[in-house]
Amino acid sequence: MIPAVATGIFDPTLFSVLIAVLGLVVGSFITALSYRLPRGESIAAGRSKCPSCGKVLGVFDLIPVLSWLATRGRCRGCGALVSWRYPAIELVTMAMFLSAAILAPTLADLGLLLVVAGTLVTLGVIDLEHHRLPNALVATLAIIMSIWRWRAGGADGFALGVGTAVGVGVLAFAISALTRRSLLGPGDAKLLAAAAVGLPWWQFVVFTGITGIFATVFVLLWQARGRGPESPFGPTYAAGLWICLLYPEFYKSFAA
Repeated sequence: MIPAVATGIFDPTLFSVLIAVLGLVVGSFITALSYRLPRGESIAAGRSKCPSCGKVLGVFDLIPVLSWLATRGRCRGCGALVSWRYPAIELVTMAMFLSAAILAPTLADLGLLLVVAGTLVTLGVIDLEHHRLPNALVATLAIIMSIWRWRAGGADGFALGVGTAVGVGVLAFAISALTRRSLLGPGDAKLLAAAAVGLPWWQFVVFTGITGIFATVFVLLWQARGRGPESPFGPTYAAGLWICLLYPEFYKSFAA
């Protein structure tokens, strides 16, 4: 299945292949962005290098997933192991792009969902690895979610979304301050507010419920592996929001 607007314009198989390839390419970009951004490095500054030996990566080293498989997860220069994070990020991004292509009702919705997907993956990876949710990425998500809400509910829906986001943000920041960030950090509060902009109140309730379930499981797994008392919730927010955006009618019926 492809977006209804694309029916008769694109061959379904070709369209799916193009979306999958686009997902892999964007995923490859995210691997670099999520590595450089927390370190204060410019994404446009210089070519990618092996973090072990500094060898500049060539074209054949940068083919998503395939390069990693061909070298058996090792650098061709020094033989150092290349983290599985690279193919994992690329495959997750591809899967999210394909799911958006299958479920988006229009090409405009598909375009917005692809931007949201890339942003959510980047936020999830950076929070997982660095316990940070960069303001620039959260602001990007808030902008896209605002457009999403405006298209769905017009000016009135957008105004309600802004009001909900302000209320959610104030409450989340209060919880963060009262618990000394043990439950929520400032980045979590901003991300929750960004999500609230684009979701009707009932769907935001569903979002918090899904996220709560994911977070509980994630914390148990995180602590079971001895990763420390502070668990990053960015990946759980990303998963919960993505589900709500892909299946709005299901949850609307469920809430009713």
